[in-house]
Formats: sequence, C-alpha cells, structure tokens
Amino acid sequence: MRGVSGSSFPTTSWSLVLAAAANPTADSRTSLATLCKVYWQPISVFIRGKVYDRNEAEDLTQAFFAVMLEKNYIRDADRERGPFRTFILAAVKHFLANEWDKAAEYFDKLLFLLNGESPASGYEALAGELGASLSALRVAVHRMRRRYRELRRTEIAETVSKPTEIDEEIRFLLSALRE
Repeated sequence: MRGVSGSSFPTTSWSLVLAAAANPTADSRTSLATLCKVYWQPISVFIRGKVYDRNEAEDLTQAFFAVMLEKNYIRDADRERGPFRTFILAAVKHFLANEWDKAAEYFDKLLFLLNGESPASGYEALAGELGASLSALRVAVHRMRRRYRELRRTEIAETVSKPTEIDEEIRFLLSALRE
C-alpha cells in the first residue's frame, strides 16, 4: 500500500480489504481501522472539493465513515470489479448524492424559516417530520440562515456604491418586504 499524498487515493492491498470485511475479529477491526486511517485524508480532500464550508466537509467525511462502518460497505467491495479506491470513491459519490438530496428536501421544508420565522407547529414537530433530532434541526436552520445572510450581503454589495451602504440597504429591503 502506498502512502497518501494530497488528494490521491492510495493503492490498497486486497488482503487488507478482505480482512476488514470479514466477520468482526480483532484482526478484522485492525484492518478496518487501517483502511479508515489510509482513506480518511483523500476522502476528506475529495469532499472538501465538493462543498462550500470546511466544517461541513469534515462533518460529511465523518458521516461517510460512520455510514460505511454501520452498513459494512466494505463487504460489497469486489476485486473483479476494479481497484478498491474506485469502489470507495464511488461509495463517497453515492453518499454525497444522498446527502445533497436530503439537504434539498430540508431546504424546501425550511425555506420559510430563512427570515427568522418559527414553525407554527413548533421545532419539535418539524424535526419529527424531517426525521431529524431537534438539535440537528436547529443546527441546520442556523447554518442555512447564516449562509443566506452571507449570500444576501454579497448580492446587495453588488448594488451599492460603497461598502458602508450595505447594512442600510439590507434594512431598507427588509422593511419593504414586511409592508
């Protein structure tokens, strides 16, 4: 197995993959830990190249490994179908597509919260509807509002002549929308 450099995916020994996929033993856990250690950085770099926020990339990397371990994806790796790095990269892409689908669903259901409104039925009911914990929902709403403020500020900065006018323009637009 070669070391990881930058975002490159290392060549992996199939004996290590097969040992990691075996029924849980001390040796299989050691092999699995080795695979996770070897692939953590390249997967993290790959995900970081796909998302806006570094913290989000770290969260997604951690979530990918949690799902991979929970569902024992490694058992599905097949030497006849190509290199392990191809398998794991496809698994990451599939995971990200699922996460983006979930994020789009969240966004559609949370859009009305962008301007500080609260759900009529309460956050607990909305969390239940989304299949999320209350704390996860609050974090998602917080991140979505923060990103919305950043985007709104950037767009408004393009329409004013001086940076000092941005806040005044935002206040004006928000008051106009409330009328």
